[in-house]
Amino acid sequence: MSFIPTPTFTIAGAEVPAAVLNNGADVVVAGNPHVEVAAEEGLDWVYQNVAASLANGGHKVLLTVTVTDLNGNDSVTVSVAKAPDSGPGEVTFDDGPTGLQKYVVGGPRNNDTCGTLTLNVTVAGNLAGHTTAQVPFTVRRLGDIDYNGGAEPTDMAALVLALNGTPPPQYHARAFDLDANGGAEPADMALLVNILNGIALP
Repeated sequence: MSFIPTPTFTIAGAEVPAAVLNNGADVVVAGNPHVEVAAEEGLDWVYQNVAASLANGGHKVLLTVTVTDLNGNDSVTVSVAKAPDSGPGEVTFDDGPTGLQKYVVGGPRNNDTCGTLTLNVTVAGNLAGHTTAQVPFTVRRLGDIDYNGGAEPTDMAALVLALNGTPPPQYHARAFDLDANGGAEPADMALLVNILNGIALP
């Protein structure tokens, strides 16, 4: 998705961004950066986290900002926050591999922090202007492989197929990786069995 700044005013008949700064001897025209925001693998969801997944780095999704036009700025900074009153889902944010990337980390399962939310991804120019992109996102209940509201026998059936090498193609590979160690394996089955049996997870 692209986010194009709209505030402009006219100087000498030409449209310019809505900030003009005197940078030493030069006049610098700067305004809202033009940006695109994308999540890795097109993911718009993340699982809740438990101790077993946090030990492997946790369930998280990498957001990447691409600046298509600095609009007079020399550089930008990126920040991410949950939009107020946007839904019950709760996440935290970690720095990504570069300054233009942030990890969206699932909230803890024991706080029941699942549901929808909106992420405000704000890209601020070092001289002037900022652009905020709103990104819809969801925190899924851990083990809800088929994303129908909770862990149940149909999720177990899907995980069994994945463990046998024939994962249902309609589900992303991460849906089977409950412990966040990189793939579907018996430890994921053990977690799902505990969830289905109502056993508390640390």
